Amino acid sequence: MVQGVTNEMARLAVATTARSRRNRVVGLAWPLHSVDAMTMDEFWALIEVARTNHDTYLQRLKALSQEALVDLYWTYEETAAELRGDRHVRSFPKGTSHDAMVDFGGWVVSEGRQVYEDLLKHPAKVRSHKCGTMMFVADVTAEYKARYKTYVPLRPD
Repeated sequence: MVQGVTNEMARLAVATTARSRRNRVVGLAWPLHSVDAMTMDEFWALIEVARTNHDTYLQRLKALSQEALVDLYWTYEETAAELRGDRHVRSFPKGTSHDAMVDFGGWVVSEGRQVYEDLLKHPAKVRSHKCGTMMFVADVTAEYKARYKTYVPLRPD
């Protein structure tokens, strides 16, 4: 019963991700003064900035609107959720907890587009990776909470 529920949750997460990507329109583009729709290329570029220059990344977070921070957070979460579909869940070692799968997906996204796309295409490689830290999303949530004194809200559909 639990496995069936987990598989259904994973299927719904992937379906929601695809729907959200098709419907996404918010302001987030570089240079920061322009207002355009966030693309996945811009999302991955920001991930790369976070990986290579943390101070610049934090400055960019501070310049984002409330709507853009919410979108960035949920884009991250939805992108990571794609690694919890049936093909990937079966690749985790037996007994891996749901929390560990969530952490792993977040870590993979924070490692950048190349690592993410490789694991997305080749689920069997999940076993060869060890999860590291995920400061990208922690910084987004910290910036949001510092400014708005609350947690990142659910993404409106």
